Parts: sequence; C-alpha cells; structure tokens
Amino acid sequence: MSTAPDESDASVKPDASSGRRLAALAEMSPVYFGMVMATGIVSLAAHMLAIDAVARALFQLNVVVYAALWVLTALRVVRHPRRFFNSSAT
Repeated sequence: MSTAPDESDASVKPDASSGRRLAALAEMSPVYFGMVMATGIVSLAAHMLAIDAVARALFQLNVVVYAALWVLTALRVVRHPRRFFNSSAT
C-alpha cells in the first residue's frame, strides 16, 4: 500500500498554504522595519569598533532583509489595500 499522496492532494496543499501566507500578510506590522534599523546600528557599531567581519555580515544581512520587507510591503499594498491604508486597523 502506497502512502504517497495522489496528484489532487499535492495540488491542494500549496494553494492552502499560500492562502494562509497571503492572509498572514494582511497582519504584517510596519514595525518589522525596526529590525533593519537595529541591525544597521549594530553593523555601524561593529565597524566603528574595527570588527569588520561582523560589520560586513550584518550589513549584507540588512540589505537582504530590507529588500524582502519592501517586497512584502508592496505585496501587502496590492493584496490588502484597505488593511494597509486604514490607520485604525490593528
């Protein structure tokens, strides 16, 4: 007896998980950009303390996270404009 899911099961799972991710996108807080700011501050401090390997690694991480957050924010604007522009939404 095979335990592998048939093709119909495989096609349902990605749709359901992507739907949940898109729903979670509506709840994304702009506070996540604080992580980028904090990482940048620590990167600058490491640079000033001549810990160049840490400074460069954090800067590179910061560039990736910053770009990812902008992409997620743009997706949120497109997929959930009322939630994004409604300042009273929590």
